[in-house]
Amino acid sequence: MKLRAKEVIRLGSQGATTVLFCDDDVDDLDLVVDGWQDAKCVGLLETFDGGAKLLDALSGFTGSGLVVLLDLNMPGVDGWTVLKRMKADPELRHIPVVIFTTSSADHDIHRSYDEGAAGFITKPSSYDDLVTVLSGVDNYWDNTVQLHPAT
Repeated sequence: MKLRAKEVIRLGSQGATTVLFCDDDVDDLDLVVDGWQDAKCVGLLETFDGGAKLLDALSGFTGSGLVVLLDLNMPGVDGWTVLKRMKADPELRHIPVVIFTTSSADHDIHRSYDEGAAGFITKPSSYDDLVTVLSGVDNYWDNTVQLHPAT
């Protein structure tokens, strides 16, 4: 996977699951980084400020150990487009995509699952709740489930 240094924030320990967080809002990116640290997550966190940058970083990726946290509403390449492209690509479709958005609308939830999302999380309204959610995300994907093995 190719990643530009300015888009990558490495936290956690080697061998842990890598969570790719994609959002166009710089404040949300910063909040998630802070929350990830405060939650003492063991997984690695990498941030991308837009769908095109995430897809570019994933281009040619054939490994395992990734989970994507994806905002839906972004200018340019939005979350819906990212989800569709990932699930249509034989090299990427095994990567779990968890929608992480401000929406709690039933139609967004249904559409997300219909298009292959592994989960749907409405962004918490408080920082403490964000830390709790991120801790749960890290624990679930790093300690509870087994991700698709590398081919």
